[in-house]
Amino acid sequence: MHVQSSLSAGEQSLWLPWPPSVNNLFSQGIVKGKVRRFPSPQYKKWRKAVGKELMAARLESYTEPVVLLLELTPRDARPRDADNYNKAIIDALVEATVLPGDDSRWVKSVTASWKNPDAKQSGVRITIQPARMELHKPAMMSAEQKTFARISRVSTYLVPASYKPSAAIKALVAKGYIEELPGLIPDAPQGFRVKP
Repeated sequence: MHVQSSLSAGEQSLWLPWPPSVNNLFSQGIVKGKVRRFPSPQYKKWRKAVGKELMAARLESYTEPVVLLLELTPRDARPRDADNYNKAIIDALVEATVLPGDDSRWVKSVTASWKNPDAKQSGVRITIQPARMELHKPAMMSAEQKTFARISRVSTYLVPASYKPSAAIKALVAKGYIEELPGLIPDAPQGFRVKP
């Protein structure tokens, strides 16, 4: 395991052994007359090894949404699906309390890419980055999208002093897509612009 510390603020990176494919994570068996699913021996072994490495790495826990970058280095050049390796890695990060959860509130995107095969050291470099704010802003409704498109076409959307903001403008301000430009008259905006 290698942990990198020379990263941007809030970003952490480490190397972990090659994960099992999602196709090999679970086995099925009959327990008390019912079909049950349980971790496969291969997955249990990998989780135990990776759990120790994650504890030794002493990664900081995240309390905000993240973006995961996975650089997969297989042991050989046989064709594989990159998305088959995400689950084991994300579940290990959650189990080690590096991530608070694996759902869309916490993991905003997972990007997997391939590196050249290496028979001596196959594995995955994981880089965890705090998600940019726009990745977890609430979605825009149809009227809000039209208003946002109109405002984003101009550098500043100016309004008269008597202007009463529409529901779409109020929603875009509340959701963090645009910001109000204060005017000379109290409580009367001069205009609006897209929030940087």
